[in-house]
Amino acid sequence: MSVPDPAPSPRGPARPWWVLLSRWMNGARVCAVPDCIELTDPDLWHCRTHIRELRAALGEHRCAEPDCVVPRDGDDPLCHDHRDAELIAGYVPESAAGRWNM
Repeated sequence: MSVPDPAPSPRGPARPWWVLLSRWMNGARVCAVPDCIELTDPDLWHCRTHIRELRAALGEHRCAEPDCVVPRDGDDPLCHDHRDAELIAGYVPESAAGRWNM
């Protein structure tokens, strides 16, 4: 008689307790890669190690922004999000930066 495998967890594979504890204690500052416990810099989703790995995996298709891990769009050196941000910054006068009621 064989014992059936348990159904896979909907949350993915079980993680060690120290990973769960670190992610719980550090909240939003933890890298977006599920098993990573490294902390990120403010305004980034990934730790420096995973930024390097993800950018290396993209090769020539990586965005020109140094910390971006999103592939670029065609021949454009920037990804879609950074292209949009550059266009918006080009149209918003410097004196109105940070205001949305122009």
